[in-house]
Amino acid sequence: MNKEVMLAMGDSGAATDRVIIVMPTYNERQNLDGMASRIRESVPDADLLVVDDNSPDGTGDLADKLAEVDPHVHVMHRRRRPASAVPTWPVHLGA
Repeated sequence: MNKEVMLAMGDSGAATDRVIIVMPTYNERQNLDGMASRIRESVPDADLLVVDDNSPDGTGDLADKLAEVDPHVHVMHRRRRPASAVPTWPVHLGA
């Protein structure tokens, strides 16, 4: 299990009452600071987990900087192919 996820779960490793907002990103450097600020202002007690898919525009670096100044922001760097929000398994819609 990822260290950021374990951190959010607490010392016991069991689910807690904490809220975690997951933000998948790819080339979102221009949008990340504003989005993160609005999320943190809207839900100040929630943790924000930025999952960056190896963005070439420096999104991951900016996410790390946000995490350095806000203990509620965590970053997971995925080094695999981009587009974590796109399913890689067959998706069947309809009946």
